[in-house]
Amino acid sequence: MSVLAGDIGGTHARLARFEVREGGVPQLVDEWTADSPDYQGPAAIVRAYMDERAIPATADLEGICIAVAGPIRDGTLRVPNLGWQVDVAGFGEEVGFPAATLINDFTAVGHGVLTLTESDWAELHPGTCDEGEAIAVLGPGTGLGHAYLVWDDGAYRVHPSEGGHVDFAPRTETEWALSQYLRRRYGHASWERVVSGPGLVNIYRFLVDADPHAEVAAVREELESGDAPAVISRRGADGSDPLCGRALDIFVSALGALSGNVALMMEAFGGVYIAGGIAPQILSALRDGPFVQSFLAKGRLSELLESVPVRVILDPRVGLRGAASVAARVVSRGSAQ
Repeated sequence: MSVLAGDIGGTHARLARFEVREGGVPQLVDEWTADSPDYQGPAAIVRAYMDERAIPATADLEGICIAVAGPIRDGTLRVPNLGWQVDVAGFGEEVGFPAATLINDFTAVGHGVLTLTESDWAELHPGTCDEGEAIAVLGPGTGLGHAYLVWDDGAYRVHPSEGGHVDFAPRTETEWALSQYLRRRYGHASWERVVSGPGLVNIYRFLVDADPHAEVAAVREELESGDAPAVISRRGADGSDPLCGRALDIFVSALGALSGNVALMMEAFGGVYIAGGIAPQILSALRDGPFVQSFLAKGRLSELLESVPVRVILDPRVGLRGAASVAARVVSRGSAQ
C-alpha cells in the first residue's frame, strides 16, 4: 500500500511517500523537506507538500501518519518548541484525508526501531537483547524525545514519554553549578536544557559565564554566524577548541547518565536506542568519552546494566519509517499502537 509519512521536529519537517507490504520494511518512494517554523501547523506542511508535488486529494494514498514533536493530550497536540496547538480530530479534515493520523514523534521513532537491522545502528555498549524485554528510546535534537516499548500479547506496544522535561539530576559540582545556571535563566532545569542541541549551547554558555577569558574570539564569531550546536560538536570532537571539548564532555557524560537512568526506570533489558541528529555526528566522542562510564555508574545496580545494549541509530529516516508503519497499521487494523 502507498502511504504518506511525516516527521516534524522543532527545526525541520520531512515528509515522504512509502510503499508498505504486510510485515515488510517501508520502502521510500519520494521525500520532501521544509523548515518547520515557516508553517502554522502540520496540516499546512502536508498541504505544502501536496501542492509542490501536485498530488491531488484523490491520489492513491491509502494512509497518512504525521509524527510531531509534542505531547497529545485530551485531543490536542501541543508543540512547545513551535508554539502550536493542534486539534487532532480535525487534522484529517484540514488535509482533506479523513483517515490521516497524528502521533508523537518518538512514538514514530519507537515503531521505527522495530524496522531496524544491524547496519542501521552503531553499538556503544554490548549486551544481550532478548525478544519481549522492554526497549527504551531517547533522542537529543532540537528537543529531547523519549519513548518506550513493552511486550504485549506477542508484539511490542509503543508508548510516548515527556521524560525530557523532568528535572535534571546533577551528579558533580560542575553539573550542580550548571543546574543553578539553568534555573536562573529558564526557571527550571530539565534534562532537555542539557541533553539536546540547545542544551549543548547552554553548557558552552555556562562555561563561558564561569570563565569569559576561556572563549576564543574566532569560535564566538563562528557560533554567532552558524549552527551553534554543530560548531561546538565539531570543534569539541576534533580538539580544535578546549572550551568546546569541555562542553562536549559534559554533554556526553550527561547523556550517558540519562541513558542509564532510563534503562533502570524501564528495566530496558531489550536495549537503549539513541536517536536524533546529534548522536551520529559525535559518535567518536560517545565511544571514546565518558558515556559508558556514566551509563554504568549506578551504585549497587551498576552490574545490572552490564547486560543492556546501547545503540546509536544511524538511519536518519527512522521516524519516517515508523510513521509509515503506523499509517499502514491504521489502514489494516484501525490502530496506531
